[in-house]
This record gives sequence, structure tokens and C-alpha cells, in this order.
Amino acid sequence: ALRAAAVARPLLERSRAAGGAAADGRDVVILLDRSASMHAPGRWARAQEAARRAVAALAPADRASLVAFDANARTVVPRTGDAEALRAAIEAMRPGAGTGR
Repeated sequence: ALRAAAVARPLLERSRAAGGAAADGRDVVILLDRSASMHAPGRWARAQEAARRAVAALAPADRASLVAFDANARTVVPRTGDAEALRAAIEAMRPGAGTGR
């Protein structure tokens, strides 16, 4: 029975995607480390570029949130489909002086 369920799982997921919530796009959370370690040469630029690539990879039906973190996490942009708002927030952010966890 377990083998049958394991084999059937892709079929069940495909049928759900054909007519259910999975067809509505993905929910993506972009995490951007803004701890003091990001002041190292080139590190912040690489982190911002990775966040930009994540925004660029979003499909029209996807929604994303941008979360900045050091010792604490803070939602910078709540769940949205507005790629321009996400890009603007990424550009406006700067690394801080806090420690990371």
C-alpha cells in the first residue's frame, strides 16, 4: 500500500495543480541578510544580485515577500506580485551593524 501511495503521489499532485491552488502560482520569500558581516568587500552586492535574480525568476502568478534579517527578521515588503516594489526595496536596503543568527 505504501509503494502504491508513493507511486501515485506525482499523479495526485498533477491533478491538484490542474484544478487547484497549486496552479495559482508560488509564494516566495526572499531573505536578505543585512548583518554586519555583509560589509565585507563584495558581499552585499552579491546578496542584492541574488535577490534581484529571485525577483526576475517570478512568474506573473507568483507572489513574493522580502524579509531582511540580522539578529531579528523584519518584513520589508509583504506578499505582493509587484516586482518593481520588490526591486526598489532591494536597492534601498543597506547592511546594518547587527549580528546574524
